[in-house]
Amino acid sequence: MRLAEDQVALVTGAASGIGFELASQFLGRGMTVVMVDVERPALEQARRRLAAQAPTGTLEAFAADVSVGREVIDLAGATIERFGRVDVLCNNAGVVGPRLPVWEQSESDYAWVLGVNLGGVINGLRAFLPEMVARNHGHVLNTASVAALTTIAGGGNGPYAASKHAVLGLSEVLREELAHAAPNVGVSVLCPGPVATRIRDAARNRPLTAGAEPISAPPRFEHRAQTIGAERAAQIAIEGIESDRFLLLTNAGNRQEVNDHMTRRWRELDTAPQIA
Repeated sequence: MRLAEDQVALVTGAASGIGFELASQFLGRGMTVVMVDVERPALEQARRRLAAQAPTGTLEAFAADVSVGREVIDLAGATIERFGRVDVLCNNAGVVGPRLPVWEQSESDYAWVLGVNLGGVINGLRAFLPEMVARNHGHVLNTASVAALTTIAGGGNGPYAASKHAVLGLSEVLREELAHAAPNVGVSVLCPGPVATRIRDAARNRPLTAGAEPISAPPRFEHRAQTIGAERAAQIAIEGIESDRFLLLTNAGNRQEVNDHMTRRWRELDTAPQIA
């Protein structure tokens, strides 16, 4: 989808990282930008930074927890009432939990990570897609991870990997459905490798529920790919939107990691018993 100045882009997780850079680049193109984040002070600070960079652009900020469906429905209502529509929906908000084996992850951390990473995408789609489908126009960018396509060495990120695999699967089904219901609504899935963001410090927003263990140290995953800046990841995402590409990898080396992983899977299938 060609991006234009009269369009409206909404970005979740916009107070920092890839979300902030997406908002910045949309605003730089003259688009109306709606920034969404759960952290009110950080969101307001980010809004002021962008307003100073592009004082003539139209910029709005809403604090919302994307894991709470009612808040996202209210967000959609307020956005459409104010701007009339959303042309580009970026379901970008994400968190990563403590680095622990699958069997040691707490129930509350599974709920938190899946609630934000997967539930946030689901809530965004349910709230904003009906209007986009009715107009048969727009584009959805769902942020997954290279962890949706291959394992990250060292393990310890089971809830995160599960959530990102689910985002990819959901997006594949969505693309097929939109091809019939609204063929001019595109879908892209951003699958970043290591990006210089604050996601490893996501525990700052981790809910402390009764009986939950103390917040652990930030996870340190063992990536083979070189870390890139959030600005470059956002640029790749926007290029993908404009070229209507579905799967968007961001880091040099990610393609080989994914290829190696898929090759191992095919070998396992080749050795599986043949079913008559």
